[in-house]
Amino acid sequence: MRSALTENSEVVVFQDIEPASREHLLVIPTTHIQTVEDLTGDDIPKLKYLYSVGKVVLEKRGGDISKSRVGFHWPPYNSVDHLHLHIIYPVEEMGLSSYRQRRDDHYFYTYEYTLDWLKKQPKRTRICTAS
Repeated sequence: MRSALTENSEVVVFQDIEPASREHLLVIPTTHIQTVEDLTGDDIPKLKYLYSVGKVVLEKRGGDISKSRVGFHWPPYNSVDHLHLHIIYPVEEMGLSSYRQRRDDHYFYTYEYTLDWLKKQPKRTRICTAS
């Protein structure tokens, strides 16, 4: 397992084990949320926090968020059942094999698209079940 690039009580950031570009960060909340579809309108601050932590880590590593691809895989195209934000930098160095993360489509949606979608979701209490 790779070492965390940063970690606190709310989030941990790792390099992806199969990077799509020079920098491919995974920003992961410590609270279990299975997928983007499990988020509620109450989770907007959490989503913004994931983005802000990832941006700081990327900048410390010499990256520029404005030249990055930032987003989520949505079910059924998520490979791990734990929410994680991808930050991929620089976009122009992404290989053809990373096409799934290049644009909004049914494989991968940007952070902005996800945030807009989440703003339309009702605020509700999430029911957590032990697994």
